[in-house]
Amino acid sequence: FSRAQWLARVTRGRSVAAVAGTHGKTSTSAALAVALRSAGLDVSAIVGGNVPQFPNGRNAVGGGDDVFVVEADEYDGAFLGLEPTTAVLLNVEHDHPDMFEDERAVIEMFARFLKRVKPGGTVVACGDDANVRELVAGLPEKVWDERDETSDDDADDDSGTRRRKIRCVTFGFGANNAWRAVDVRFDKETGGCSFNIEHEGAFVSELSVPGIGAYAALNALAAFVAAAVVAQRRFKDDADSFYKTLCVSLATHEGVKRRMQCVGETTDVYVYDDYAHHPTAVRLSIAAMRESHEDAFLAVAFQPHTFSRTETMFDAFVDALVGSRADFIVVTSVFDARPEKERNTQKERGCASLRGGNVAVDVAVRAGGAFAATNDEAVDSVVAAVRVALGSASGNSGGNKKVVVLCLGAGAGFDVARQVFARLENA
Repeated sequence: FSRAQWLARVTRGRSVAAVAGTHGKTSTSAALAVALRSAGLDVSAIVGGNVPQFPNGRNAVGGGDDVFVVEADEYDGAFLGLEPTTAVLLNVEHDHPDMFEDERAVIEMFARFLKRVKPGGTVVACGDDANVRELVAGLPEKVWDERDETSDDDADDDSGTRRRKIRCVTFGFGANNAWRAVDVRFDKETGGCSFNIEHEGAFVSELSVPGIGAYAALNALAAFVAAAVVAQRRFKDDADSFYKTLCVSLATHEGVKRRMQCVGETTDVYVYDDYAHHPTAVRLSIAAMRESHEDAFLAVAFQPHTFSRTETMFDAFVDALVGSRADFIVVTSVFDARPEKERNTQKERGCASLRGGNVAVDVAVRAGGAFAATNDEAVDSVVAAVRVALGSASGNSGGNKKVVVLCLGAGAGFDVARQVFARLENA
């Protein structure tokens, strides 16, 4: 079976809540599933990372409810096996250049996904994203020949067939959205971020979540709104209580492994591991870390993921690292996730960097950082830089009192963060 075929089989007959987007879909789908289960819905879920609040900390959970939360992945059209009742669209931009030649190809794939939404279903869309706005602007009406569960948006056509619209509910920071995160701020008490939720201009609740950075607030808002949509019929008579339950769940959500995960901390050192492997995600992850640890010495270790992405988005990676305000940067060798496919792609395109294997070196040099051929070398480089920073601080020569290490990459076995912390734990 392809992934699309497998998803079609396991979700058949279920009310699917599918979370899609270039970034944030793992974190948001996990938060959505945990929130719904906290509210008493025995939902099933499959996400792309290990969730501590799922049984045995796995990436899936089975339930007796008809709702099935799915992380909807665009790669290879996997999400085309789904027929969502609720589709969450977080953001859309170019990624997976081995699969999509340009951003327009990505947009077209997401358009095909939206056509899979069931008649009468709802698209929860981030109105701050230009590509998402373009996609939802053309949402169709669909003919549905069943006549139960009518709503105010239903209408009979001339043939007497019930027509049910695909609804669109928007969320984001901008004033054009139905649901908004307002007054987003770093929460010094919790180390996360706090914001107010508004709906159509009216205050709904304050929410404080463990995640840091604007994207953490946006993902949490997406999960809140999606949960409200999925469960609106069940809790319509007690929405305020339901919203409070959602906020408590999101505030205590333990996140997903390798998504801005703190792998360890001491009095002076904090070490984080994050899955960021796209220029946008790299930029936002480092910015969030800098915001929450403003005066710290910040060391970043980055492992590029796939040659095609590193090659195609070379300048964007350099810009993300150069503009990061990191004090130390080390770039490792590219993680060759799809070697056979990319060799064929590169042969067709005639790119030379794969043959030389030095594209990661080029990124490191252009970003003003160091290059490490192996993960062990990356660990050595980070540990050395941190010890210099700590030594400067202890010598009262203007050094930093706190050090933060952020390890970025999606490669299997990328365990630099844990190795760094093991070396620095007693530094």
